[in-house]
Amino acid sequence: MLPRPAAACILVSVANLIAEVVPVGPRIFGFDCLSKLTADLCRVFQGFGCAFAMRYVDLAVGVTPLTLDVDEVDAICRPDFSLRVCQFARSSGWSLATGRNDGVACVRNMMALSLPLEAGAVCDLEGSFASKGQCIDYAGAWWEAATSEGLDRDATDVYVGAGVPLSGEELEDDLAFRGYMQSGSEVPDVARRGYRVRQVRPLDQTVAGIRVDWNVLQTDYKGSRPRWIRTVAGAVALGMAAT
Repeated sequence: MLPRPAAACILVSVANLIAEVVPVGPRIFGFDCLSKLTADLCRVFQGFGCAFAMRYVDLAVGVTPLTLDVDEVDAICRPDFSLRVCQFARSSGWSLATGRNDGVACVRNMMALSLPLEAGAVCDLEGSFASKGQCIDYAGAWWEAATSEGLDRDATDVYVGAGVPLSGEELEDDLAFRGYMQSGSEVPDVARRGYRVRQVRPLDQTVAGIRVDWNVLQTDYKGSRPRWIRTVAGAVALGMAAT
């Protein structure tokens, strides 16, 4: 398991959960997956050096067999393990309207799970876009809707996946996001900012019977770090100070 620094920035507490800036220190490893996780599975991944899991909420409001639910939040968020949230990618129909609807649904699903919105979430941007304008319109509408609903502007990332037709300069200049997640596909670096989350190869690894992609959390070129969700008990036990 990765060593954990003794101090970090706690932003807010909702029920027994906090949104926290990821501590500065060694590269922090974790994973994302489509499978439901249990506390036992999380402990298995801790044995591989993972400090967090990223799980998904739906494009519509509600819980489905593949999406994050209350029991899973309880299993993942512990004193020594954390949660990051992503919304499923849309596979077609990108527009201003669907961007707004998806952004609202992401926040409503997080609120239904009592997750602190200050932790942000990831907008999964990938697919066969018809044009750069379609991609920019969808991502911009998603951002405006999600942040208007309360999602933290500084904590929310966009996943730059396969098929995104934007250059590194366009990713920086034409999207409102302040954080970027690099997919394991061939995608450009984000001009002037870079990535604060990276998906690393090889992709689609099977561990403990489930398929995962490995993630790394880091500081981007502008000194920004991602956030995650953990328990209040974990923060108190580690002596983390609120700011």
